[in-house]
Amino acid sequence: MAKEMDMPSELLTCPFCNTQLPAPAGSAPSVCPRCGETLLMQRDSPYEQRIMPPGMSPEQLTATDPTTNGNGSAWLAQLVIASAVLAVTSLGLKLGLPANNTAQRAFPFMVLLSGIGLVASLWLWFFRKKRPNFAIGFFVLANMLIVALMALPFAVATIAARRANDPKGPPAEPTPAPLTKQVVSPALLAGLGYLPDDCNLVVGIHVADLLADPTGATLLTKLPPGDGKQTPGLVDLVLGPVQKFTGLNADTLDHLVLGTRIDAGLPQVVIVVRTVKPYDSAVLAQAQAPAVPVKHLGRDLYQFNVKPGAGMLFGADAQTLILVVRFDAVAERDKQLLANAPRTGVHGPPQPVRKTLQQRLNDATPIWWCTTEIELPGLAFALLPLAQKDRELGKLMLGAKSVFAGIRLQSDSALVAGVECPDTQKARQLGAVLERQVVNGLGSPTVFVPQDATDAWVSFQLHGSAEAIATALRQVRLLGQPLGKE
Repeated sequence: MAKEMDMPSELLTCPFCNTQLPAPAGSAPSVCPRCGETLLMQRDSPYEQRIMPPGMSPEQLTATDPTTNGNGSAWLAQLVIASAVLAVTSLGLKLGLPANNTAQRAFPFMVLLSGIGLVASLWLWFFRKKRPNFAIGFFVLANMLIVALMALPFAVATIAARRANDPKGPPAEPTPAPLTKQVVSPALLAGLGYLPDDCNLVVGIHVADLLADPTGATLLTKLPPGDGKQTPGLVDLVLGPVQKFTGLNADTLDHLVLGTRIDAGLPQVVIVVRTVKPYDSAVLAQAQAPAVPVKHLGRDLYQFNVKPGAGMLFGADAQTLILVVRFDAVAERDKQLLANAPRTGVHGPPQPVRKTLQQRLNDATPIWWCTTEIELPGLAFALLPLAQKDRELGKLMLGAKSVFAGIRLQSDSALVAGVECPDTQKARQLGAVLERQVVNGLGSPTVFVPQDATDAWVSFQLHGSAEAIATALRQVRLLGQPLGKE
């Protein structure tokens, strides 16, 4: 009894339901008490057992085991040969078809597949029989080293292809381009839309553009008379009252436009001020003190006296001020000129000068002026930007219908101007007189006369240095003194 208890107890595990049961003696079949399947056991040694499927004899099991017959060796040999052939084929395709993108990209994958086949063959061969533990450990470590050496060149060779499949992140923020001020055509200045629609004399000063140019900045600087570089009359006519009645400095302004109706009556001058940023109401109130504003269209309106006459200052919006100066008393009807809903786009300029502004003045004229429907004798002659004006020129200018002029101070500095004559013949006569003019520092103008009977415009250009152009501008006068001067 004691002898039987010293013998090792053998258990058999059912492959169908995992129930453990005592192993039968010898090769006798056993029935699983749980699932009822018949189990056979072949005992190769006192401590080895193998489960055989039902209905198969130990001889049949031995005949079909690839590890106990020659068929296993043949199968391993076929796997090794197939893997080697795959590796050689992939190398041949890579070298033989260098221009074929498919062959080049498939090479590392085919090499990897052949390597997997060789490693699998090695493992199947090694474990055909029982090995000691140290041999198994050494084999596993050696295989890890071999796999690492095989995977490293594969990983290096496929970096570009794998990086191309990376998920795309958000697009990089573009580097902002340097801010450049957009040049606005004279006909598209926002301030023109606030002028009365019947103005036949308009003057424009692009203050921000002038300040960006060294010569242009000198035209805005108030200098004492006598040095030959005082502020041009046209600039002083517009900028002077703006600085006086608003308290705003030139560096806060974007552009100014002056408009008036020149006829037999006393002129009413309207100056529209457009600022770069919203103006400071406190600065405005300080300039108008002790005057107290009243409300007009929901905005502040100041009324003040000038010598001679009276004036109004209206804040049309956060960046627009409208200054009205009359040489007599301000009437209630004058408030109707103060609008906070201006004309826009191509309808912005006043009707009399709209066509001339849109067709005759280009984009690069930071100071310009334009008049049409001329009724006052000598007005066209006074606005013509020439230093030498003789009697013949004055006589031809008496019948002029329109005059425009402007200055450019960039690389191609020039003074441009044009006169609309009553007919083509007068225009050609005026062109001949203009060609004989000589301006100090600028020489003779380049004159363009009409080529057909339907054109009555004669235009000219004076090219020279920016300083010479500025000097010529200083000799242009409209009124004898700035508006509101006491």
